[in-house]
Order: sequence, then C-alpha cells, then structure tokens
Amino acid sequence: MKHTPGPWVAEDEHQPNYESYTISGQDSNGTNTIIAHGVHARQMPIITAAPELLEALQGISHILENHDGDDPDDTPFIRKAFEAIAKATAQ
Repeated sequence: MKHTPGPWVAEDEHQPNYESYTISGQDSNGTNTIIAHGVHARQMPIITAAPELLEALQGISHILENHDGDDPDDTPFIRKAFEAIAKATAQ
C-alpha cells in the first residue's frame, strides 16, 4: 500500500472567512500523518472518503474480473473502475 490507510479525518483549521480543513490519518505504524491541509469544505467529504472508496472499488473489481462482458454498455464503467484503482494505487 502506497498511501496512508483509512480512516481519514478532517479537522477544522478555524481560518477567518474561509472554511478549510486539515485531513489526516494514521500510517501503518500508528503515527498521525497529515494527508492535506487547506482543503476547502466542499472537497473535504470526497477526500476523507477516498480510502473507503478505493477499498470498495477494489472489492468489486474481483467481481468485475469475472464479468462475462455480454453487455457492451458496462465496458466503459468496468474500464473506468480498473483505471481508478490503478491511479489510486500508482500502478
């Protein structure tokens, strides 16, 4: 794993006139690690959900690997799923 595992949490930076957050998590040694700072409130939910989203996508990727591919409308979504996993895991 090349990223800090979840869960990631957001802490309000208490900036005047700007809602910004620091996102952090614990690395495999239990050390608190800052993932990002200065994150706007609108981006905070997707960033904090990233580890769980990746885990869910990896889980369903095993199902997709065995997909028979009979429905051509599924193909772009299956490809996007694998591309997202590769991007998130730097593969």
